[in-house]
Amino acid sequence: MPYRPISNDLKECAICLWGSGWRLEDICDALGVSSRSCYRWRQILEEHGSVNRPPSPLTGHAQTVTRALLTAMEDLFSEHPDLYLDEICTWLAVKHDIDLSTSSLSRTLNSVGLSRKMLQKLASERNELWHSDKNERTYARHYGHAPCGRRAQLRDVFVRGTRYSLCAALTTEGYIASHVIEGTYDTQQFYDFIAEEVLPQMNPFPAEHSVLILDNCRIHRNDALVELVENAGMCRFSFVCTNQYECNICRVHHQVSSSLFTGSHPDRRIIQLPYTFHPNLITGFANIVQSRRIYDAMRLKFT
Repeated sequence: MPYRPISNDLKECAICLWGSGWRLEDICDALGVSSRSCYRWRQILEEHGSVNRPPSPLTGHAQTVTRALLTAMEDLFSEHPDLYLDEICTWLAVKHDIDLSTSSLSRTLNSVGLSRKMLQKLASERNELWHSDKNERTYARHYGHAPCGRRAQLRDVFVRGTRYSLCAALTTEGYIASHVIEGTYDTQQFYDFIAEEVLPQMNPFPAEHSVLILDNCRIHRNDALVELVENAGMCRFSFVCTNQYECNICRVHHQVSSSLFTGSHPDRRIIQLPYTFHPNLITGFANIVQSRRIYDAMRLKFT
């Protein structure tokens, strides 16, 4: 006979009829139960005073994420569907004092039907009542969470706005020169930046700040710029190929900064984590390059 749940009143009725003098076969035929079940119910009744066993004292670990927290996270994703899992973990730690890994959080969200899917972006400009304090798409995210069967919709700006370009000189101690312009750098503007802001802070080789390293960008390969550096007689000039990714410390630093900017949403007030680039970060990049013996191959001195 396959398993089927039997109510407590039916169990008590079977035991009562058995105690009243009914034959066990008649009880089984009338109630549709087995004789083994009747013997088991009578034994449980004699041991515990009830036809059901008491709950076992050995229970598993209490659920960390309660139903109330799941409801709060659903409301959070409905307002900010592009939140990252690590940001939700930080929110749980700060707001609710719960330490949860991203893998555990992912399994919990999947169990309640909050799946990861591609974001469907809605233009915020089409709604006159929607106001945004940003006019660019630097922080755009592509994936979010939403209940199964529903789209993860995010209001975002579709107008890129004003474009700015940053040029900076990076050393192991940090930045020594930086300049921001509206638009894109051209050859002449980059030449002026090197001549006016970088060269005055450089020293004769092999002192500190004595090697100028550039990648082979089109605006960098300028004969006038090479002549300017050579005539200054203060430093050495060298190009690094763009495909030599390990050598291009500025490019690696740009990748890290871009990932941090993308991970820190500008419109979010839930968590505000300050990200500061310490000189040790840049020194760490230089140590990675040195460990791969690129210094010896290029015979350059990073200062």
